[in-house]
Amino acid sequence: MKRHVVVSSVIANKPFNGGNARMVLNWLEGFRQLGAEVFFVEQIVSDTCLDTTRARAPASESENRSYFDRVLGSSGFGDRAVLVCDGGETLDDATIHGATPTELYDLARDADLLINISGHLSIPALKSRFRRKAYIDLDPGYTQLWHAQGSDAARLDDHDLYFTVGQRIGTPSCTLPTAGISWMPIRQPIVLSGCSMAPPAPAD
Repeated sequence: MKRHVVVSSVIANKPFNGGNARMVLNWLEGFRQLGAEVFFVEQIVSDTCLDTTRARAPASESENRSYFDRVLGSSGFGDRAVLVCDGGETLDDATIHGATPTELYDLARDADLLINISGHLSIPALKSRFRRKAYIDLDPGYTQLWHAQGSDAARLDDHDLYFTVGQRIGTPSCTLPTAGISWMPIRQPIVLSGCSMAPPAPAD
């Protein structure tokens, strides 16, 4: 039986940022190639949703939503992607594209693992339904200092495992505060089938 993995990060929140989109797709495609059933869930707030003229727009009519659909649809995840707009403590007042609230709660309950990149998924009633939650830190230094200063920007609470691309965080050679968290080093996955070969550079 296949494992179910939910990845949460940002695509709609950073429209037309190709490097960020590729980062997210590496996680999704990587888990798919490992044989998992993979789903993507993103949170967004309506204040950040814009139309083609850069004016505020409802999430359903925004360039953010359009970009989200194009990126995930063209990568084979269109039917496994959910965009949650304006979720609070629960999904009661949220606008959800790609699932109903019940389906999203069931997805969380049935998942084997949540990969929560930068703690992006933060709706308590949804997040609490995951049995296993892994935090992925892509902003080493900032993440640890924000948390030490009491800022909620890092969103570290309520995870089971903590990984960071900061290879020395938590070791004697690094003085960043860890707040007792056992940070484990990780590398950003790269799916090579999504990369094109470049010819060698001239020797000069």
